[in-house]
Amino acid sequence: MTHKHGRRDENHLEVCRQFQQLGFSTLTLADMGDNCPDLLISRAGRTALIEIKSDGGKLTPGQARFAKDWRGRCYLVRGIDDILAITQAWFQDQPGDAR
Repeated sequence: MTHKHGRRDENHLEVCRQFQQLGFSTLTLADMGDNCPDLLISRAGRTALIEIKSDGGKLTPGQARFAKDWRGRCYLVRGIDDILAITQAWFQDQPGDAR
């Protein structure tokens, strides 16, 4: 199996900071490659994977397949509106829309 290293979108650090300011723990996974999402977040005993995209950025076919096949929460985030929607769903027991 070849290992393709990931790359970070320009808004990666800002998305991490915004989650942290809202009380989430964050772990960057962007260097994992192989279609692994960019970020792991955790709060209140729950975790989720986050794929970060810049405005207009699209999921690769491999990233879309990963999100579809993942048996947990996996969200696409472009900015603060997505982060706030995830935070609201986090405490309403709604899994949100990962794709």
